[in-house]
Amino acid sequence: MNKNPIDKIKVLFGLDNPDGAGTDSDINFEESGITDIEVSEDKIESEPVIQNHVPKQKQKQKAVSSLETEMGGNSYQTIFLDPKTYSDCKKIVDYIRADKMVTLNLEYLDEQTAVRLMNFLSGAMTVKDANYLMISKKVFTVVPKSMKVYYEDKKIISPKIFKGFGEER
Repeated sequence: MNKNPIDKIKVLFGLDNPDGAGTDSDINFEESGITDIEVSEDKIESEPVIQNHVPKQKQKQKAVSSLETEMGGNSYQTIFLDPKTYSDCKKIVDYIRADKMVTLNLEYLDEQTAVRLMNFLSGAMTVKDANYLMISKKVFTVVPKSMKVYYEDKKIISPKIFKGFGEER
């Protein structure tokens, strides 16, 4: 056996073979579990092709909003949004789940979509024990349970079925 430390390293990494590191003859395929596979470019339609696919374990990834990627949204406590469609509620719910104070300007939504969005958000607010303030006819602020807010002559409203969009309370 080689006593030189450099030769030991060469053996360890398979660099001791002058013809190249490792050959197929070095590996016992029957004991290793490796199967020799031939890939042909021609497709035979009469025989079904079976592919062994081992799915990777799915990792649950948190949806990252544009605010978080561009400006580091995790460091902000108050978020101002102008939702344009009902599908924006998913992003808003993510902020509610993260205990952010979210101010919504619903002036870009028609009445039916705004009511639908607020009803959906009422569910998220109920789960997180959040409430909301009606700032104006079409502007609302969702306040998480962990924050205290005072708005003179306004009271915090518990989430419920949303009615009367655009009416001053």
